[in-house]
Amino acid sequence: MPATGDTIQVVEAYGEAVGDVVQLLRRQPEAARSLGDMADMVALSPSHFCRVFRSIVGIPPIAFQGALRLDLAKRLLLTTPLSITEICFAVGYDSPGTFTARFSRLVGLPPRSLRKLARTGREVRHITPQPSIPRAVTAGFGGRIEGPDSFAGLIVVGLFPTPLPQSRPVACAILSEPGPYRLSAVPDGRWYLLAAALPGAGIQDGNPMLPSDLLVAVGDGPLVVRRGRLTGNPDIRLRPPHPFDPPVLIALPPLLPPTPSST
Repeated sequence: MPATGDTIQVVEAYGEAVGDVVQLLRRQPEAARSLGDMADMVALSPSHFCRVFRSIVGIPPIAFQGALRLDLAKRLLLTTPLSITEICFAVGYDSPGTFTARFSRLVGLPPRSLRKLARTGREVRHITPQPSIPRAVTAGFGGRIEGPDSFAGLIVVGLFPTPLPQSRPVACAILSEPGPYRLSAVPDGRWYLLAAALPGAGIQDGNPMLPSDLLVAVGDGPLVVRRGRLTGNPDIRLRPPHPFDPPVLIALPPLLPPTPSST
């Protein structure tokens, strides 16, 4: 998120307290904690805590907790023999139906399909990301991804409706190294630019759906596209994930075109 003057002041005043809550949520994402419970931890009212948390992290605390739960579910699906129902309860959901529906919507594949994909090694090919609601479409725009000169692997850059990278992006590009990119057929709207980079070693030797050495890039605030004109900075820089970064909830790389291509 952009380091504006207001944000810097909020981080200075509440960064340590929010960091304590984030660490607890990361350690125990499945625990039943309401907004009020989290606010009590830092002696703030629920509404004020929600505003502070969102200002620092980029999304509300309940959304952050939900993203961590689904990320844990994805890991359990790919690394354990637990059933879908067992995983549902293990990550804090009360209803398998609700869990499956939310996982499918936010990750982009049903839990069972993601597990099967990982076990068989098959790829879902030729999937073109589409906006969920028809909108006016522009020709697109370009930008640049900065990163280590030595990087080689898979870089996925996409536009999302929220700062949480979930489901399929409304537009995306795939690169094999840092450099210029272009997003085509970008719908009119207010979007967040995010990128995830999987080094080549991680793709070959590990599970590309659970990369251990993932790099991320987050845009400087929302990008606004109106009638073919872009407002905002389309350039981003890769870096290691920060504890305040929400997990990447898209099922990379199966939901995206499988062949990297630099532009």
